[in-house]
Amino acid sequence: MGCPCGKTKFMPQRYIIAILCMTGVILSYGQRICMNITITEMTEKNGSRSESCPPRNSSFTKGPKRNISGGTLHWSNREQHYVISSFYIGYVLAHLPSGMLCDYFGARYPFLIGLTLSTLITFATPLLCTTPYFVVIASRIIHGVAQAPLYPGISALFAKWVPLNERAFLGSFSMAANAFGCVLGNFLTGATVHLIGSWPIGFYLWAVIGSVWCVLFALWAYSSPAVHPFITDREKAYLEGAIVKYSTKMKIPWKGILTCVPIWAIVVLEIGHGFTVYTLLNAFPKYLHDVLQFELSENAIASSLPFSMQWFSAVAFGMFADYLIVKRGMRVILCRRLMAVFGMVPAAACNVLAGYMMCNAELAVLMFTFGVILKGPVFSGSKVNHLELTTNFAGLVMALCNGIGAISGFLSSAIITAVAPGNTLEEWHLVFWIMFGIAVVTSIFYWFLSSDIRQKWDYPEDELDMYEKAAEERRAKITVSKPE
Repeated sequence: MGCPCGKTKFMPQRYIIAILCMTGVILSYGQRICMNITITEMTEKNGSRSESCPPRNSSFTKGPKRNISGGTLHWSNREQHYVISSFYIGYVLAHLPSGMLCDYFGARYPFLIGLTLSTLITFATPLLCTTPYFVVIASRIIHGVAQAPLYPGISALFAKWVPLNERAFLGSFSMAANAFGCVLGNFLTGATVHLIGSWPIGFYLWAVIGSVWCVLFALWAYSSPAVHPFITDREKAYLEGAIVKYSTKMKIPWKGILTCVPIWAIVVLEIGHGFTVYTLLNAFPKYLHDVLQFELSENAIASSLPFSMQWFSAVAFGMFADYLIVKRGMRVILCRRLMAVFGMVPAAACNVLAGYMMCNAELAVLMFTFGVILKGPVFSGSKVNHLELTTNFAGLVMALCNGIGAISGFLSSAIITAVAPGNTLEEWHLVFWIMFGIAVVTSIFYWFLSSDIRQKWDYPEDELDMYEKAAEERRAKITVSKPE
């Protein structure tokens, strides 16, 4: 399939690729979390009435509550958490295969096929919810498999499309768009369900949006500049000179990758980052609904608010990170560490403070919002760090880091189910302290064990002399910097 518009000169193709990746992230998160907001209307309300907050009296809750059609599902709190978290089973299991496919065959088709399948499952979800419970669980697992190529695909594309001096900005621009996905997933879904008065409409909305995106991606996205039919000769020549030569036909150095300490530093931080994000992503609407007593329309806005500014924060810090590296000469690894740690610990502290706002819902949501905004620097820290470690296996390494990190999605639901079975304020205080402890421990691990050095296993055999030359240059710099 080709686009009739020919070579595009009004915007470099690498920026079009970044925009498609950004909107793909928004789409995938919107489809992923559509269940998280609609489940509050699909199911009976569970929780401890005596130990949660009193009913709210706001402009959103005045008047009779609107009845939402589509049927009521009799799922317990535990079953609801399983429905939400089962997505991450498929997401984790399919990550490595997705990364391998993206690196070997190019990211275009794994990315496109995955989000096409995700769109089809989203459309079918209302029908699937009328079937036995285990069918819904199975569909959520398959949904996770479908979205597994998302971040490995972006990494594989960026390794071939984006030069070093633009990676922090474009990486933040694209990968941090999950914030917009969360905003739109919560707000558009909740507002549409409330307006139409039917919870299935939320799934149909995201299926339509997904169909449009898939057509645009098929028209404009290609795996590398070498095969893109619309790239200008000038941009192609620039990228060929600015990006490290890559070879997608190398044998995968499993031993080197799996024993690479800097990769495991990223993995550990991804687990800490993911635990905070997935707790807010998956459980926040239920917390607002069952504990703070938010109704659907108010819940949709409050669930969206914490994520509404994260993308702007991530892009701003991405530009700042590029400035520090390119203009101020800061070491790449120091910049990555500062961004990652600053995006972890202060954010987790805000979540703890939010819990102690008790039933003051406005202040609680405000603290959660500050916490998510402060997550922005992570996207110009650990999220792009793997691109310094490898060029040839960027998709695979991203799959390893993000895939294992996504285990925290299931871990988060399991801990919430165990620690907060009654959805009381006291139980949630403990959940937020656990989030803070995990953020501190994983940040310390990343600070001391991360690296920005391209690893030896990433070099083809005929280029090992380049690795040795780079190692000699590093040793020379260390020798020169030592005081006499």
